[in-house]
Amino acid sequence: MNAMIGTEAQKRSFRDRLTRIEQGGENTTRHVYVGPVDEAVGARPRKVQRVRTIRATGPRRRLLTELFMVPFALLAGAASVIATRVAFFHYLGALEPLQGAFRGVALTTIAAAGMALLLFVLLRLLFNLRGGARGKAALAGLLATALFEELAMVRVPGLFALIYSPEHVGQVIAPLG
Repeated sequence: MNAMIGTEAQKRSFRDRLTRIEQGGENTTRHVYVGPVDEAVGARPRKVQRVRTIRATGPRRRLLTELFMVPFALLAGAASVIATRVAFFHYLGALEPLQGAFRGVALTTIAAAGMALLLFVLLRLLFNLRGGARGKAALAGLLATALFEELAMVRVPGLFALIYSPEHVGQVIAPLG
Protein backbone atom coordinates (compact mmCIF):
# COMPACT_ATOMS: atom_id res chain seq x y z
CA MET A 1 0.00 0.00 0.00
CA ASN A 2 2.89 2.32 0.65
CA ALA A 3 4.05 1.84 -2.91
CA MET A 4 0.82 3.34 -4.18
CA ILE A 5 1.09 6.56 -2.19
CA GLY A 6 3.90 8.73 -3.44
CA THR A 7 5.05 11.54 -1.17
CA GLU A 8 5.25 11.81 2.58
CA ALA A 9 2.62 14.61 2.59
CA GLN A 10 0.14 12.33 0.82
CA LYS A 11 0.84 9.55 3.32
CA ARG A 12 0.22 11.92 6.24
CA SER A 13 -2.99 13.22 4.69
CA PHE A 14 -4.21 9.68 4.11
CA ARG A 15 -3.43 8.63 7.70
CA ASP A 16 -5.17 11.72 9.08
CA ARG A 17 -8.24 10.98 7.04
CA LEU A 18 -8.32 7.36 8.19
CA THR A 19 -8.10 8.37 11.84
CA ARG A 20 -10.89 10.93 11.41
CA ILE A 21 -13.08 8.33 9.74
CA GLU A 22 -12.41 5.81 12.52
CA GLN A 23 -13.27 8.43 15.15
CA GLY A 24 -16.45 9.42 13.29
CA GLY A 25 -15.21 12.80 12.09
CA GLU A 26 -16.59 14.85 9.22
CA ASN A 27 -16.40 13.70 5.64
CA THR A 28 -13.54 15.74 4.20
CA THR A 29 -13.83 14.47 0.67
CA ARG A 30 -17.22 16.21 0.27
CA HIS A 31 -18.81 13.20 -1.36
CA VAL A 32 -22.26 12.09 -0.25
CA TYR A 33 -23.31 8.55 -1.02
CA VAL A 34 -27.01 7.79 -0.93
CA GLY A 35 -28.54 4.34 -1.02
CA PRO A 36 -27.28 0.86 -0.26
CA VAL A 37 -23.64 0.10 -0.94
CA ASP A 38 -22.92 -2.54 -3.57
CA GLU A 39 -21.14 -5.32 -1.69
CA ALA A 40 -19.98 -7.23 -4.74
CA VAL A 41 -16.65 -5.85 -5.92
CA GLY A 42 -16.63 -7.28 -9.41
CA ALA A 43 -20.30 -6.66 -10.19
CA ARG A 44 -21.27 -4.62 -13.20
CA PRO A 45 -22.75 -1.22 -12.42
CA ARG A 46 -26.49 -0.99 -12.76
CA LYS A 47 -27.86 0.90 -15.72
CA VAL A 48 -29.47 4.13 -14.59
CA GLN A 49 -32.70 5.08 -16.25
CA ARG A 50 -32.85 8.59 -17.57
CA VAL A 51 -35.62 10.81 -16.32
CA ARG A 52 -37.61 12.58 -18.97
CA THR A 53 -38.16 16.23 -18.28
CA ILE A 54 -41.15 18.16 -19.47
CA ARG A 55 -40.28 21.52 -20.87
CA ALA A 56 -42.66 24.32 -21.63
CA THR A 57 -43.18 24.72 -25.35
CA GLY A 58 -44.14 27.82 -27.18
CA PRO A 59 -43.53 31.43 -26.32
CA ARG A 60 -44.18 32.74 -22.86
CA ARG A 61 -46.95 35.29 -22.86
CA ARG A 62 -46.93 38.36 -20.72
CA LEU A 63 -49.91 39.06 -18.52
CA LEU A 64 -50.52 42.50 -20.03
CA THR A 65 -50.60 41.07 -23.56
CA GLU A 66 -52.90 38.29 -22.43
CA LEU A 67 -55.29 40.76 -20.78
CA PHE A 68 -55.29 42.91 -23.91
CA MET A 69 -56.08 39.94 -26.14
CA VAL A 70 -59.00 38.60 -24.07
CA PRO A 71 -61.51 41.28 -25.23
CA PHE A 72 -60.21 40.88 -28.78
CA ALA A 73 -60.77 37.13 -28.54
CA LEU A 74 -64.33 37.72 -27.28
CA LEU A 75 -64.99 39.97 -30.26
CA ALA A 76 -63.46 37.45 -32.67
CA GLY A 77 -65.76 34.70 -31.39
CA ALA A 78 -68.79 37.00 -31.63
CA ALA A 79 -67.78 38.24 -35.08
CA SER A 80 -67.67 34.70 -36.45
CA VAL A 81 -71.31 34.10 -35.47
CA ILE A 82 -72.59 37.52 -36.58
CA ALA A 83 -70.72 37.40 -39.91
CA THR A 84 -72.16 33.98 -40.66
CA ARG A 85 -75.71 35.01 -39.77
CA VAL A 86 -75.44 38.20 -41.82
CA ALA A 87 -74.13 36.22 -44.80
CA PHE A 88 -77.01 33.75 -44.51
CA PHE A 89 -79.57 36.53 -44.08
CA HIS A 90 -78.45 38.68 -47.00
CA TYR A 91 -77.04 36.16 -49.47
CA LEU A 92 -78.39 32.70 -48.70
CA GLY A 93 -81.81 33.55 -47.23
CA ALA A 94 -83.51 33.04 -50.57
CA LEU A 95 -82.82 29.29 -50.40
CA GLU A 96 -85.19 28.61 -47.46
CA PRO A 97 -88.56 28.81 -49.31
CA LEU A 98 -87.28 26.35 -51.91
CA GLN A 99 -86.40 23.67 -49.38
CA GLY A 100 -89.59 23.47 -47.34
CA ALA A 101 -90.33 24.97 -43.94
CA PHE A 102 -88.75 22.59 -41.41
CA ARG A 103 -86.09 21.12 -43.66
CA GLY A 104 -84.97 24.58 -44.80
CA VAL A 105 -84.62 25.88 -41.24
CA ALA A 106 -82.72 22.77 -40.14
CA LEU A 107 -80.33 22.86 -43.09
CA THR A 108 -79.79 26.58 -42.72
CA THR A 109 -79.09 26.24 -39.00
CA ILE A 110 -76.62 23.38 -39.50
CA ALA A 111 -74.90 25.12 -42.39
CA ALA A 112 -74.70 28.41 -40.46
CA ALA A 113 -73.26 26.63 -37.42
CA GLY A 114 -70.68 24.89 -39.60
CA MET A 115 -69.68 28.11 -41.32
CA ALA A 116 -69.47 29.91 -37.98
CA LEU A 117 -67.18 27.21 -36.60
CA LEU A 118 -65.02 27.33 -39.74
CA LEU A 119 -64.72 31.11 -39.50
CA PHE A 120 -64.02 30.78 -35.77
CA VAL A 121 -61.15 28.35 -36.40
CA LEU A 122 -59.72 30.61 -39.11
CA LEU A 123 -59.82 33.66 -36.81
CA ARG A 124 -58.16 31.69 -34.02
CA LEU A 125 -55.34 30.63 -36.32
CA LEU A 126 -54.97 34.04 -37.95
CA PHE A 127 -54.82 36.05 -34.72
CA ASN A 128 -53.14 33.37 -32.54
CA LEU A 129 -56.07 33.02 -30.15
CA ARG A 130 -55.22 29.48 -29.11
CA GLY A 131 -54.56 28.33 -25.58
CA GLY A 132 -54.92 29.96 -22.21
CA ALA A 133 -57.35 32.77 -21.62
CA ARG A 134 -57.42 33.68 -25.32
CA GLY A 135 -58.93 30.39 -26.43
CA LYS A 136 -61.47 30.35 -23.62
CA ALA A 137 -62.50 33.95 -24.33
CA ALA A 138 -62.92 33.28 -28.05
CA LEU A 139 -65.08 30.24 -27.33
CA ALA A 140 -67.11 32.24 -24.79
CA GLY A 141 -67.70 34.98 -27.38
CA LEU A 142 -68.83 32.41 -29.93
CA LEU A 143 -71.26 30.69 -27.55
CA ALA A 144 -72.58 33.90 -25.98
CA THR A 145 -73.37 35.43 -29.37
CA ALA A 146 -74.95 32.23 -30.66
CA LEU A 147 -77.18 31.95 -27.59
CA PHE A 148 -77.98 35.58 -26.75
CA GLU A 149 -78.09 37.46 -30.06
CA GLU A 150 -81.87 37.71 -29.95
CA LEU A 151 -81.75 39.27 -26.47
CA ALA A 152 -79.20 41.78 -27.74
CA MET A 153 -81.65 42.67 -30.52
CA VAL A 154 -84.23 43.57 -27.88
CA ARG A 155 -81.73 45.86 -26.10
CA VAL A 156 -80.25 47.55 -29.19
CA PRO A 157 -82.74 47.19 -32.06
CA GLY A 158 -81.35 50.16 -34.00
CA LEU A 159 -77.90 48.60 -34.41
CA PHE A 160 -79.29 45.27 -35.55
CA ALA A 161 -81.72 47.03 -37.93
CA LEU A 162 -78.63 48.38 -39.71
CA ILE A 163 -77.02 44.95 -39.86
CA TYR A 164 -80.07 42.91 -40.88
CA SER A 165 -83.28 44.75 -41.76
CA PRO A 166 -85.89 46.56 -39.67
CA GLU A 167 -88.52 43.95 -40.61
CA HIS A 168 -86.33 41.05 -39.43
CA VAL A 169 -85.54 42.81 -36.16
CA GLY A 170 -89.26 43.48 -35.65
CA GLN A 171 -90.05 39.78 -36.19
CA VAL A 172 -87.41 38.74 -33.65
CA ILE A 173 -88.42 41.35 -31.05
CA ALA A 174 -92.18 40.67 -31.27
CA PRO A 175 -92.18 37.31 -29.40
CA LEU A 176 -89.45 38.35 -26.95
CA GLY A 177 -90.57 41.91 -26.16
